Amino acid sequence: MYRIRKKFQFEAAHVLPSAYSEDCHKNIHGHSYTVEVFLKSTGLNQDGMVLDFGFLKQWINEVKDQWNHALFLPSGRMKLGEGIRNQLPDQKILYMHQPTAEYMASALFCSLNVWLDRQTIITPCLVDRVRVHETATGWAEYSES
Repeated sequence: MYRIRKKFQFEAAHVLPSAYSEDCHKNIHGHSYTVEVFLKSTGLNQDGMVLDFGFLKQWINEVKDQWNHALFLPSGRMKLGEGIRNQLPDQKILYMHQPTAEYMASALFCSLNVWLDRQTIITPCLVDRVRVHETATGWAEYSES
């Protein structure tokens, strides 16, 4: 099995209403997220690669266009989001069941799978796992195994 890893970063804010930390559940706060995506394949393409990193950057740029400098809110907080949108009409607001690193890793895993399915790649590769670093010392990871 061959494996590759690509890392990228984005900046975003979120609020976590059910978090243990009072600062996290009462306040909108931000992070400099680092994401690692791991792909695997049993074979290599005609260029001797699992997938060209430059090709993978297309998906990364799509994610960054949507997620960079966005505010992530729990799905149940749409009223808060509309209030913010009224005050800051250009604010990117994205809703997620819970905007935790765990849910972000899962969402990115699914997004990359869909993106890869749409590509015409001779040697199919699969998403092995996605790791989202919320801080320098903490990360969450999603895989299907």
